Amino acid sequence: MGADRHGFEQVLARSGDALGVAYHRSRRVPHDCSNHAIWLGALAALAVLLQTSVVLANDSTASLDAGGLTLTFNPDISMESEDLYLSRDEVRVTYHFHNRADHDIATLVAFPLPVMNIGEEGNYDLGGRDPVNVMDFQVTAEGKQVEPSVEIKATRFGVDVTDILKRYDIPLTMLAPGEGAGSALNTRLDDLPQDARQELERYGVIDWNTTFGAENKPLANTHWDTHITFYWFQTFPAGSTIEVTHRYKPVPRRFFFAKDDLATPETRTLFCMDQDFISAAQAAL
Repeated sequence: MGADRHGFEQVLARSGDALGVAYHRSRRVPHDCSNHAIWLGALAALAVLLQTSVVLANDSTASLDAGGLTLTFNPDISMESEDLYLSRDEVRVTYHFHNRADHDIATLVAFPLPVMNIGEEGNYDLGGRDPVNVMDFQVTAEGKQVEPSVEIKATRFGVDVTDILKRYDIPLTMLAPGEGAGSALNTRLDDLPQDARQELERYGVIDWNTTFGAENKPLANTHWDTHITFYWFQTFPAGSTIEVTHRYKPVPRRFFFAKDDLATPETRTLFCMDQDFISAAQAAL
């Protein structure tokens, strides 16, 4: 890897410390380069923001595809408005839901996080994050804090492998609380006994065959997906509109590229990069 290759976040972090983008559902933003300048700035400030889209069905189901708010179906509850705020440090969504019925309705509300790939494909920057609430998800209803329950599981090829990981006290997010805990966890996996390795390899969740350390020592490589869902029961008062707000911290990802990568036609076209942006990025590398 050449000396001019650095983490992309080093470039992105310099693009603006105070950037914030507000979006209301009634607005439609054309997909052209002038508007891409805004969204490229958002990408630059957020590293990689989990993209969201809005779906409405039968006037009663609300969802954000990439880890969004989901209500169980009820024909009497409608989403009147949705306001989305994006910044480098926070994603915040405020909904107004109206209950048309003449009685209170209590229903299940869930917030599934985007699936996390635990392995080389993930490359998430999660230093210091909570081992379960990795996005610091918070929710309020009518201004009052809601304490959601959480479901977390791990899968490999769609098969639930939660129990096999817990059997060996392996965190499903590969995050461990405490200073130095992450390194200690990796060392423990590297040193697991042979019978444990065989079982974990049989399920395909860890291998010791592809990466090697000092003196050709086999190192553990993880291979599973983690699914985290926050959920709670929300009461919608009869004939009333309530405000529900959730917020979370964006999860950046790390990858490497060279100066030459900025000059490719594909990159310029995909992100509508102008020369000023390219020059600033190249100077930062």
